[in-house]
Amino acid sequence: MTKDELINAVIKSCKNDGLTKRLTGDVIDAAFDTISKAIKKEKRFAYPSFGTFTVR
Repeated sequence: MTKDELINAVIKSCKNDGLTKRLTGDVIDAAFDTISKAIKKEKRFAYPSFGTFTVR
């Protein structure tokens, strides 16, 4: 899945007519940036029903 496909899937699943591709992309970027920082700082990130990410 590409970033653009992810953005479109999120918009579709939110069923929000006012949600723009730009805003959705910004939110996704912020989420991944936050996750990345957490992994770097704590060496681990866990999201229930999705997975656990660790630094090797």
